[in-house]
Amino acid sequence: MLYSKYKDNPGIFFLPINTDADLTKGEAYLEKEKFSFPMYHLKGSAPAEIFSGSLPTTVVLDKKGKIRLYHTGFGNYSSDKFISQIQELIDEK
Repeated sequence: MLYSKYKDNPGIFFLPINTDADLTKGEAYLEKEKFSFPMYHLKGSAPAEIFSGSLPTTVVLDKKGKIRLYHTGFGNYSSDKFISQIQELIDEK
């Protein structure tokens, strides 16, 4: 999984956010899918630039904070293509 591969890399940070009022649903989903990453809960609303209301939404920012990928819906984040794109972003100066 992507998180396991990069969790100790200082060039990447994961911020999975649960927008559901019932946090136990998100926790149960992580457990069911055997995901090992932490999940955060927003105390307010997410900026419209990164969340339009569609779940799931994936946003990848570069080191300067520029959005490099915005994807709504499920994606294949273990694909060679996606991992290659992430590695390119990590390697950018």
